[in-house]
Amino acid sequence: MIPYLLVVRRTFSVDVTILLILCIALLQLLVQLVYFLHLNTKSEQRWNLIVFIFTVIIVAIIGVGSLWIMHHLEINMMPGPELEKAIILDEGMMDGSH
Repeated sequence: MIPYLLVVRRTFSVDVTILLILCIALLQLLVQLVYFLHLNTKSEQRWNLIVFIFTVIIVAIIGVGSLWIMHHLEINMMPGPELEKAIILDEGMMDGSH
């Protein structure tokens, strides 16, 4: 409810609102991990914590890697205006007078 009210009431600037929403999301994640998944530092829960941390690392690697690949594909696969004009002329779509 708090993030919703932050956005609707526009009390803070956009940057501050985004930062507050991220902090509230992190707090909610921690509460859910402790109270619903019962992850804590007790010895019997240590393996669950290790598996959770490993899962977070793998998801982060996949997420960051995917974003990195998509960013480089966008940069390297998008033709510039010169190449686009050359392709159009080569295909005979324009007569070259434009």
